[in-house]
Formats: sequence, structure tokens, C-alpha cells
Amino acid sequence: MPATHVVRAGSWTITLPDGWSTPETMENGTIYIDAQDRSKGIYLTTWTLGPLDESGTPDAIAESFASKDAKALEAMDGYEWRRVGDVSQGPQDPGVVFVDHLAGAHQYRVATKVIARPPIVVRAAFHDYMCDDYDASRDYFAPIIASLGLVG
Repeated sequence: MPATHVVRAGSWTITLPDGWSTPETMENGTIYIDAQDRSKGIYLTTWTLGPLDESGTPDAIAESFASKDAKALEAMDGYEWRRVGDVSQGPQDPGVVFVDHLAGAHQYRVATKVIARPPIVVRAAFHDYMCDDYDASRDYFAPIIASLGLVG
């Protein structure tokens, strides 16, 4: 098993292989972390919902955020995305949704995990910019994706 390290933010934690960059906070508050060779990256965004936004169940809120992500991918000019997997863990708290997309012609994979425990929603978008082997990419990211969880 490769060496790993834990990255923590205010509301989430994730375990990454050693050699990933120090988290960088972008202007919009999203945190970006990438692999040493920059072939892979993760965008982590946290939202604190207001009372009106919390009206749905945790799984419905997670589904809503995942759906918005899928629409953003569809808007990328020149990319034909294929949904290659998804998992909704059903009614639970927190709500968890996982959606996996592949733009095979561009060897680009984006897997998204959304965790919702109102008022907190965390979305992690796992990017494989050189995905020439989907199975290898899935195997590489699986423990990282599984490690993402809420704090508290």
C-alpha cells in the first residue's frame, strides 16, 4: 500500500497518496489539489446552505448538486461525455451521490462525489486529465474517493 497523508478542511477530510500538492484555495473558495505529475486533480467545494435551501432530504440535496455538475460537463464545447457509473446510497444522513463521466476521445475522466448533511454540502470533483485506461483510473481513485468524509 502506498504512503498516504490526510488533508483536512473545516467540514471534510480526505486521504491522498504522498506526492500530491499542498491544497490551494481558489478565489471562489474551492480547494484544488493535484498529483505531482499533474495528470490528476481534485476540486473540493463546500457550501453552507441557508434555511430555505435545506428543505430537501440530504440525499435529494446531494442529487441536486450532482445534477448541476453533470450539466456543467455537458456545456464543455468539443467534449462528448458518457456517464459510466453512478451510485446513490438512498435515504440516509449524510446523503451521498457518486457520478462518473468519461470523455473517451479526450482521455478525460471526471468522477464527482457529493456529500450533504444540511446545512453543509461538499462536492469533490476528481479529474483524470490523462485517462487512457478507465479501469486503472477507477482503481487509482477508488480509495481516495472512499476516504472523503465529513468532519463531525
